[in-house]
Amino acid sequence: CFNRWYSPSMFNIALLITDFPVTVASVTLFLTPAYFITNQPPELFRFAACLLILLLASFNSQNVGLLASCVPNVLVRK
Repeated sequence: CFNRWYSPSMFNIALLITDFPVTVASVTLFLTPAYFITNQPPELFRFAACLLILLLASFNSQNVGLLASCVPNVLVRK
């Protein structure tokens, strides 16, 4: 959760750097059996392209979540 000690951009970059290995590992662990179970051709280029697409989708969804969580709470004082 963002606590205003750091700028939002630095906070999000730090989160992305720390989550990067976990995201890559989890996407790879998901894709490896799923790729072969769905009877895809065993070609390295196609596997790598599929892995890249899934990684980009994962990082994109993570960034959308971080962006939504950075919306500041607006306090209206009367």
